[in-house]
Amino acid sequence: GSVAGNWVATDELYLARFPDQYWDEWPSFEALQPDGPRPVGRWGASLTRLARGGGHSGECAYLWGGWWSGAEAADMWALHLREAGPEWRPISRRGPLPTAFHTCTPCQDCNLMVMTGGLGGDGSASGLFLFNEEEGWENATQDG
Repeated sequence: GSVAGNWVATDELYLARFPDQYWDEWPSFEALQPDGPRPVGRWGASLTRLARGGGHSGECAYLWGGWWSGAEAADMWALHLREAGPEWRPISRRGPLPTAFHTCTPCQDCNLMVMTGGLGGDGSASGLFLFNEEEGWENATQDG
């Protein structure tokens, strides 16, 4: 669907490969075709890679938030980056209120994703939230 500014959501997924000397060459992009079900196309979401994800070996990236067809995306997905090819899997952990245009940052030392800010149904969102797949979401906002 199209929104203000003619933005169009898509469920296409591309892997960007950046050269070692990025200032001399353009990155290459490879279209990926993940196995199984996949999330609905959205904009304003984050896709954050953690080195160890979901109790599986290998890398995993987590899709959180965003908007699609005029609604907030309240679902979360894991993208397992396997040698045999990528695979999407829905995450059933209850999270913070859905937001779009937030910031998610990986903390590789503790295998956490840190989320803050964004826009929700009631305007600007606040708070600091931590996520790992084994424990789920935790509100890390301190009062005062």
